[in-house]
Amino acid sequence: MVGTKTDQEEFWKKFFDKVTILPFNKSVNDWAVSITKQLKSSNKLIEVPDIFIAATAKAHNLPLATLNLKHFERIKDLAIVQI
Repeated sequence: MVGTKTDQEEFWKKFFDKVTILPFNKSVNDWAVSITKQLKSSNKLIEVPDIFIAATAKAHNLPLATLNLKHFERIKDLAIVQI
């Protein structure tokens, strides 16, 4: 992996073998547009990467585990798991 120190490479290989990487597809894009419109209309816009994260959770019907309640609680009907 590019940028990974040799002693960390094995850790990251094992880590990514155990997680599912969710795709950014049309459904995620549609949710991102919807979330952006909702947040803009209430003047509570958040950063684009956070919108993409929330949109991915919505598109896949998954709760979002986060430490960043401040941003994600602004999104209507987003299931959040506080960690």
